[in-house]
Amino acid sequence: MIIEEGFISSYARDEILDGLERIEKDIEDGKFQWINNKDIRTNIMEALVDIVEGPAKRLDAVISHYDQMLTVLNLWCNDSIDKFVTQIKELQVELVLLAVRNEGLVVPCFNRNAYCILLGDMLLSKVEQLENDVSRLLSCKNKMESTRLTPNPSGSNVCSMNSLCNGCLHHVHNSIMDFGNLIVGDIGHDLTDLENDLHTLNLWLTPNDEVTKSLHLMWGHKIDLGIIEILGHSGSIYNEAADSSKRFLKAYKVVPEMIKAAREFVRNLFFNPEKFPSFPPIGSAGDPKLAGFRASKDLERLYGGEAAVRQDFISHSDDTAGKLLDWLRRLHQSEQRS
Repeated sequence: MIIEEGFISSYARDEILDGLERIEKDIEDGKFQWINNKDIRTNIMEALVDIVEGPAKRLDAVISHYDQMLTVLNLWCNDSIDKFVTQIKELQVELVLLAVRNEGLVVPCFNRNAYCILLGDMLLSKVEQLENDVSRLLSCKNKMESTRLTPNPSGSNVCSMNSLCNGCLHHVHNSIMDFGNLIVGDIGHDLTDLENDLHTLNLWLTPNDEVTKSLHLMWGHKIDLGIIEILGHSGSIYNEAADSSKRFLKAYKVVPEMIKAAREFVRNLFFNPEKFPSFPPIGSAGDPKLAGFRASKDLERLYGGEAAVRQDFISHSDDTAGKLLDWLRRLHQSEQRS
């Protein structure tokens, strides 16, 4: 690639390869003079410059230029991943708190193969979906960071991207590509699904300016993400090599705004019991587990009797609430360790 770009000639390439073979033989024979406090790349490059001089210096400049750009991109991706993870965690906390505030509430369900669903179950599935996205983001970050530590001959680790290691650089490149695909693909899709489910709740909420504003923002961002996805499947006029980075940068701007809008929507919404005429409570209105329109007639028909419904419903609701609270505890413990 360096030759094709015109940075060095084929003659210079042959000189460099010959010099590297001599260095490799010296290392194998134990004759290579390692310089203390310098990483492997610096040791080899300085020895190569001593052997072939000019061509090695030009090669060094080219490699350093590309390595510096890759290092900057690597650090930018690391910082971006941290920001995305923080934002997603904040959204997850709001989803858990919403479920806890409305423990036992059953809501209509138009986007699933069911007529109604326990609000806690719906929100728990979203929290777990987002948790998978967080895990994959952190995996990308860990892969990037693992390539920045290169062992030197003395056995200690030296932080360096200048390793002359194609496998190492490809590893970073692939991790960065994985990060881009996560933002454009899975995370964007998961947020779109979340917006769809949250949008269905709007009919049963107490009117609120903040909720209305956040809902409109989520809707607009979902349209933007849809357009970005369409650009990737627009036929022969679409050039993947030229347009993929543009799609990523657009999604990179839209996704955080959609997370923010969803977080504000969830934080400010309040259910209005008067808007649940087809979802009356089962059993005594004084039962705190079932007060405030906590289950639907469908559940009663499904389980065959009010007592059976109450027992199964309370057990399932408590189990869901326990899983949500466990998630909060794990998050708190993780933050304390960090």
